[in-house]
Amino acid sequence: MDDMQAGRDNPREKRDAATIPDSEGERTMKIGRTRRLGAGASFTLMVATSIMAPPARPAEPAIPFADALDEAAISVPRLDGVTDYSLLIGNGDINALVYSDSGNLVLRLTKNDVWDARLDTSDDPPLLPIKRIKELARGDWLKDGSFGGGWLDPDGKPHQGGDSWSRPYPCPVPCGIVRLGDRPSRPSWRRVRAEGTHNGWERQGGAAVMSIEGCPGASNGFRLGPIEFSTDDYTTLTITLSGTENARYFVAIGGPEVSDLFASTWIETPTGSEEKSFGLPAGKQADHLILYTWTEDGKRAENRFEAVSVAGPKGKMDIDVARLEEPTASARLDLRRAAAHVKGTRDGPVGGEIRALAHCNVFLIDTPTTASLGPSRSPAIPSPTVGRRDGVDFIHQVLPNDADWPGMRFAVALAQSGPRKAVAIVTSHESLDEVSEAIRLARVTVRSSRARLVREHEMEWFRFWVASGIDIEDDYLSSLWYRNLYFLRCVSKPGVQCVGLYAGLVHDGLPAWHGGHTTNYNAEQTFWTSFPTNHLELNEPYEQLVSEYLPRARWLCRQLYDCEGAYYPHNLFNFEPAHPELCRSRLGRQQFYVTWLHRPESLAALQVQARPPVPRGSRLPRRPRRRDVLRQLHRPVRGGGGRKGDSGPQRVAGTLGMDAPVRAQSQRRLRRRFCQVHPRGRHRGCDDLGSRPGSRGALPASARSAALLPHDKDRPAHRRGRGRRPADHV
Repeated sequence: MDDMQAGRDNPREKRDAATIPDSEGERTMKIGRTRRLGAGASFTLMVATSIMAPPARPAEPAIPFADALDEAAISVPRLDGVTDYSLLIGNGDINALVYSDSGNLVLRLTKNDVWDARLDTSDDPPLLPIKRIKELARGDWLKDGSFGGGWLDPDGKPHQGGDSWSRPYPCPVPCGIVRLGDRPSRPSWRRVRAEGTHNGWERQGGAAVMSIEGCPGASNGFRLGPIEFSTDDYTTLTITLSGTENARYFVAIGGPEVSDLFASTWIETPTGSEEKSFGLPAGKQADHLILYTWTEDGKRAENRFEAVSVAGPKGKMDIDVARLEEPTASARLDLRRAAAHVKGTRDGPVGGEIRALAHCNVFLIDTPTTASLGPSRSPAIPSPTVGRRDGVDFIHQVLPNDADWPGMRFAVALAQSGPRKAVAIVTSHESLDEVSEAIRLARVTVRSSRARLVREHEMEWFRFWVASGIDIEDDYLSSLWYRNLYFLRCVSKPGVQCVGLYAGLVHDGLPAWHGGHTTNYNAEQTFWTSFPTNHLELNEPYEQLVSEYLPRARWLCRQLYDCEGAYYPHNLFNFEPAHPELCRSRLGRQQFYVTWLHRPESLAALQVQARPPVPRGSRLPRRPRRRDVLRQLHRPVRGGGGRKGDSGPQRVAGTLGMDAPVRAQSQRRLRRRFCQVHPRGRHRGCDDLGSRPGSRGALPASARSAALLPHDKDRPAHRRGRGRRPADHV
């Protein structure tokens, strides 16, 4: 007893009563003093442990600022313009544009790894090293003016053969079209160009009036299609029009094989009604007409198109230009749940819900109307196989191979069960029997519980939105943040092919720049948002693209610059073989477009700009910081590359080693560039150089590198300058 009492009185053996804080489902309790005896202490702890309630479960994560996310939902009053009003849905690998056509709802399907990746270099000129370019630039052949620009052979003579860039591949290929509704297709007008602040297209009486207002030289255009006829049957196009004194017009006719089988020049619009006829080239198939309007002075200009027709051996066919409207519907894109809700109309598309399921490559469609599946045709690839198996419609497309590319296949399957439709896409990269797998996936999906499918889909997007969010006073900027993050998630996720310049906007024809990856702002800005939004996983496809290209980049650096390093050309394409030395195609299967296109003015500039290749082991100069460049743009120079009192762009251009004419041109381009990115650019003399802010003009490669790449002063001395491309020395 004495020992026990001593233990109670000993301050070292005491512990004050401890309170366990309240939590959900848990009582507040106290633990008494600990006994000195081991058994007593053990007994006391056992009791405390046994009578305590189980620990509380961690709170379920919640979407931060869910109201801001809901307010960012996209609502469109109409769906009849694929470029202006369509809605994008996707799961990071498959995606679709939802729009209306001829009163039907349409889904244009694409998938990241569906590429016609052929590359034919058989007619390309040889690779032109920088050493040879400098020799040609210093030669006498440039002075006689005989070379007017174009492709150049190593002997200094213009290249007379073909080239790989002019072929329709490599490029991404659309997978197919799903049409919801059975209304027949009919010609309809769609806007294809809108450079003005006002771009009108309206009916006035029996004429179609196209109007534009904006900058001097701005133009807009509208496309009518499909209109199918042969130029052997109809040889002449006739247009009756009038307009304002400051207007011009342009007419083009295209076909499935040639985008512009006929194109006029810009023609002054008559102020009174006049008829103008154009001869069409023989032996062509036409399927669309495009009309353009130009404003000479930036003020409102109008063209009144009163009549359009084609005539020939088969007689005359009038083209109805006055029927501008087609039945359509409004729609809403719910970003939080990644679902498109279409509000049906009596005379237009029916209502429904459309999702690209986040957990599998299937589109889930709920609509009472029937659905049909059709191919997306391209003249560069063979026609697909269209069939039906076990009640499921399917398309099977084979994309050809070349000497170093094995080709690929893909299948699209449509299964229907009452109002529910499922569209699955499977490629040969994923299955040895892509047709059977696509059919199985579509059938399993359409027979599964809709509630379970939607729940799993929304749970995936819930996990995505939980990672980050913003809530700011600027509603527009807040919506922009959420919408662009949604778009990125639609076209990118880990383990898929890197999306190209056009993502889901791939169409039947050849996408501009082959729909590849332009290694500058164009490709990089797509993935910038993944870093500040806590979604680094969305950048993985781009990182993989660059990493897989590294062996070829090292080879190309040795070929062009005769030095070690890695040179990434202006254009990259999916599925390029990493090791050109193993390729059977000519030139290591290296596409040559931008790398060695040289014109007299650029060669003349090389005489004063080009520096010799850096010797191996040399330390390269650091790049100026972006903030330093911005600062230099808006204050006089106190010394350095420019003259005293020079404005910022003169300073920047001067530091790049350019002569006066080149520096003046670069100054204008730099000013235009930084007037767009600097918030106070417009009222700090942007117009002093005679160029309006926001006007077109590419930033010189060296200036772009200097202005946009990060400063490396904090890196170890032995690592400074690493990663600098040899092309930056030219």
